[in-house]
Amino acid sequence: MQKIKFNGNDKVIDVELSSYDQNRIKCVFHSDKYEEIESYLRSGFKELNEYNFKIQGDYSSMKYIYHQPEENIVIFTSDENDIYIETGEFVECKENIIPVQHVPNLDEEKQKKISELSSICTNFIFSGVDVLIDDNIEHFSYNEKDQINIKELYDRSSITNSNEYYHADKQSYKLYSAEQIKEIYFTQSLNKMHHLIYFNQLKLYVNSLNDIDTITNIMYGQELTDEYLDLYNEAISHFKENTDLFSGADG
Repeated sequence: MQKIKFNGNDKVIDVELSSYDQNRIKCVFHSDKYEEIESYLRSGFKELNEYNFKIQGDYSSMKYIYHQPEENIVIFTSDENDIYIETGEFVECKENIIPVQHVPNLDEEKQKKISELSSICTNFIFSGVDVLIDDNIEHFSYNEKDQINIKELYDRSSITNSNEYYHADKQSYKLYSAEQIKEIYFTQSLNKMHHLIYFNQLKLYVNSLNDIDTITNIMYGQELTDEYLDLYNEAISHFKENTDLFSGADG
């Protein structure tokens, strides 16, 4: 389950998003108040992080409706001229040519799904983590620059045991203890490790499939099973066992 918000509307909507074809996104609405946002369908939308509601995907260009097979299912497109055509029905287009719809093959569907999952994985890593600092929850993003900055602070504080200035999202710089810097750094590292390993195992699972419908329905966040779950658990346990911040901690 994912969360989106249409441009110009503050209502957060529960949906399932999946790539449908090139320049198209399939959106299955799960909100019981679908009619309240129906007028915003052509305004484009943004995907939100389910934990902190930060924007993790911008679909503002998806403001045209390619097809609506059911009331709660909309297939968005970024091309205003991209319109669903029933098989066998003659529709005159600008060039008097009937468009031929491309039917993706198995390999194309796998690559499309893997690309979709990879993008979500990156967004979750960049979104960062919440860390308890002096009895207050502070959120720290982890984009490419953040990763470099916190690693430099961690390296310096590890050698000198010094306090370091850093800042949480939308907060001013303040002095953090060496132990707090370490906790921020390793909590970010664990989150990154989790998503990288999870994505890798989900990618392997996608590549093992031979049914397009099954591939299309795979969602980021679904549970791993069998050997994919075993390797994930092994890798995360190895990371924690070799990181003193987590040594002896439950889970």
